[in-house]
Amino acid sequence: MVEYLKIPVERAKLLLANNAKILKQIEKATKTKVEIDDENDVIISETSDSDQFLVWKARDVIKAIARGFEVEVAFRMLEEENRILIILSQVARALISVEPLEDTLNKVMDLIFKHIKAHRGCLMLLDEDTGELIPKVFRFKEQEEGEEFRMSRTIANKVLEEKVAILSSDVQADPRFRDGESIRIM
Repeated sequence: MVEYLKIPVERAKLLLANNAKILKQIEKATKTKVEIDDENDVIISETSDSDQFLVWKARDVIKAIARGFEVEVAFRMLEEENRILIILSQVARALISVEPLEDTLNKVMDLIFKHIKAHRGCLMLLDEDTGELIPKVFRFKEQEEGEEFRMSRTIANKVLEEKVAILSSDVQADPRFRDGESIRIM
């Protein structure tokens, strides 16, 4: 795959300054080949170590720089994307491991708490016979003595009906759950 961009002259000069230092950083971070021709057309292509996704990431970083973003800010986009890919890769490895289900679910919850600032979490599985979500793993970041895990049926129903994961910084203030009785008593 190859992507083409036209960028302003001054931003092309920035990418090519200091022996193309920034361009080389983009190539190294995305494992792509990036060239700028005499008319400031940028050509981004795959290498044997990259894929279409990495070409797009290189394109996004170069677009950000072309639009005036500071180089460090543009590179943060890559760092965040890479962090997310690493987390997803770790979760995928845990899910395909040949371990008991309970151990696998605990590993996934450990990864979630390692990378997401959550106060508490719950992994549930669908009971195919009853159609109910069955809580399998509960986790508190800091569990107070005697604190029980309470789960909102409103949230569980949303997960089941819409087949989505829920992440909320404050479920009681979250407009998606405003009408839920089980949210108000949490």
